[in-house]
Amino acid sequence: MIDQFTNDLRGVLNHLYDPDYLRGSSLAVTLGVSNRGDTPVAMQHILEDAITALKPKKNEQIQPHNRRIYDLLSFRYIDQYDQKEVANQLGISLRQFRREQEAALKFLALRLWERYQPDIKNESSVEQPVHPQTQTLEKDELTWLSSPSSHDTTDLIHTLDTVLELVHSLSTKYNAKISLELSDDLPALALQTVTLRQILLNLLSVAIHRAPYGQIVISATIQSGGIGIQVRSSRGAARPDLETENDRSNLNMAAQLVKLCGGQISLESNDAGFEAALVLPAVERLSILAVDDSLDTVQLWERYISGTRYQLINTQDPEQCLELAERHHVQAVILDLMIPQMDGWEVLSRLRNNPPTAQLPIMVCSILHQEELALTLGADLFLRKPITRYDFLASLDRLVAKRELVDHSSSG
Repeated sequence: MIDQFTNDLRGVLNHLYDPDYLRGSSLAVTLGVSNRGDTPVAMQHILEDAITALKPKKNEQIQPHNRRIYDLLSFRYIDQYDQKEVANQLGISLRQFRREQEAALKFLALRLWERYQPDIKNESSVEQPVHPQTQTLEKDELTWLSSPSSHDTTDLIHTLDTVLELVHSLSTKYNAKISLELSDDLPALALQTVTLRQILLNLLSVAIHRAPYGQIVISATIQSGGIGIQVRSSRGAARPDLETENDRSNLNMAAQLVKLCGGQISLESNDAGFEAALVLPAVERLSILAVDDSLDTVQLWERYISGTRYQLINTQDPEQCLELAERHHVQAVILDLMIPQMDGWEVLSRLRNNPPTAQLPIMVCSILHQEELALTLGADLFLRKPITRYDFLASLDRLVAKRELVDHSSSG
C-alpha cells in the first residue's frame, strides 16, 4: 500500500497546479479532502505545508542532507523548476539528482503516510528512507529510468560517435574493427542520451570481447516499432575468450535498460561471434509554428525545445502564417501580439476564420496583460513574457494533447 501511496504522491506532485488532475487523484481520498469544492486547493496546501515543514528551523543544528531534501522538494515541486534547473541549482549531476529526488520523495511519502494512515502498520516491504547519497543498490541506480520525462530524446548518430570514442582503446586492445551501416534520416529516439550510451557500451564491450581480430558492424534502420539496431560481431583468426561473468553482467544490464525505456532486445552469443538485435522507441517530431518578429525570443524558444520531441518553424512575417501552418501540418501555433504590419490579433482572427486552421491550438505569448481578451478571441492558452522553460514545455504538451483529442474526435 505504501508503494501505491508513493506512486500517487509522485503523480500529484508532478501535477501540483493542475486542478483536474488533483481532483481525480486517489490521493485526495487518502488525505481526506475528496468530494469537496476546494479539493485541488486543499491538496496543494497539504503538500506545500508538508514540504515546508521539512525546512530546517533557524539556528537548528542539522545534517546537510536534511537541508538537501527540503531544497530538492521545494525547488522541484513548489517552485516547479525542471530537473536540469534543480540539478544546476544544487550543483549536482542530473543522474545524482534523480537518485536524490526518488529518495526525497520516499521520505516525504513516509511522513505523510504516518500522518494520514496512523492505524495501518508499516508493511514489511516498506523501506526506511536513507541518505540519498548512500543508495547504491542496482535497482535504485535504475529507478529514474522507469519514468523518463516526455521531453527526453537523443540522437543515435551523435551518441554513436561518443560511444566509439569511448571504446576505441578496448577495440584496439582486441584488434577489433568497428564499422557503421546507418539509414538516412533516422528520427530521434525517445529515451535519454545516458541510457542509449550505456546500452551501446554494454553491448559493444561484449561484442569486442567475443570478436578478437574480427569485425563488428553496427546497423540501424527505421522500423514500425521505432529504430531497429543491430550489433553483430564475427571473430577473426584468434579464438575468442570464454564468456565471462562481466559479459553476462553487461548483457543483463543492457537488457534491463532496453526494457525500462520500452524497447525490445534479443541476444545471441556463440563461438562464431555475437549478435544483439534491439528495437528502441523513436520520437515523432511535432512541428510548432512560432509567429514572432523578435529573433531573441525565437532563439529562446529553440533553446527551450532543444532535445525534446518538438521542432520549431518560425516566421517573422505574419502573412506567411496560414500557408506555413498548412504546409508543415503544425500541431500548434505560438503567437506574439506586438508584430509590425499585422499584429497578433489579426493573425489570431485569420487562423480562426480559416477552415484548415480553425481548430489549430494557439498559445499567445506576450508582454501585454491581455489574457482575457486573447482567450475570448479564440486563443487556447496565454503566457505572459518572460516565460520559464517548464511553463513553455508544459503548455506545449497541453496544446498537443488538445490537438490529438480533436483529431481523435474527428476520426471517430
